Amino acid sequence: MPILSAIENDQLIGFRLTYAAGQWPQDQWCTVDKWGVAFEDVCYFKSNTIAESARGKGLGGQLLAASKAAVIAQGAKAGVSHLWQQSPNNAAVRYFTKAGGVLIAEHPQRWHQRYMGEEYICVICDHDCHCVACEMLLTFWSRLTITIRRITLCMIHWLTLILTINLLRQAIGRRHRHWCCNSTIVGSAAY
Repeated sequence: MPILSAIENDQLIGFRLTYAAGQWPQDQWCTVDKWGVAFEDVCYFKSNTIAESARGKGLGGQLLAASKAAVIAQGAKAGVSHLWQQSPNNAAVRYFTKAGGVLIAEHPQRWHQRYMGEEYICVICDHDCHCVACEMLLTFWSRLTITIRRITLCMIHWLTLILTINLLRQAIGRRHRHWCCNSTIVGSAAY
């Protein structure tokens, strides 16, 4: 389980806690059937906290990148996280989206006390939390894989276009021949 921290002037200013692929408790808030990746291949980005004085400097992204490198080295193919939609300026969802994360589902009751325990106190809702958890998936593709996928998609689009053009040519050609034949038959019948 990678635990990464950022220290500045002997002060902890940020950390990232990540569970290794398949080594974390899957619960009702995990929509595994929508991931497109097996649970055993998905790590869990559990916590990311940045001191207020260090926010907005890219530290969260740096910790995420370091965490990704660690879990990829362990064999993970993707990572999932439940991000707090009500974070200031929706920063959690924005930074995870910027990193390539994709929204899988929204869970409005994720941090409610009936699931978290009575001792849980939300900084916004107090004892009756209705904050939304955005389940987001970050797939780890290599640049080569991305390039191959893009080339494949371009080839599919071009083949589809060529096929469509050929079908249109055939349809127009048939209509043209049919029209000519009818006009000739009609023309000779009229004389």
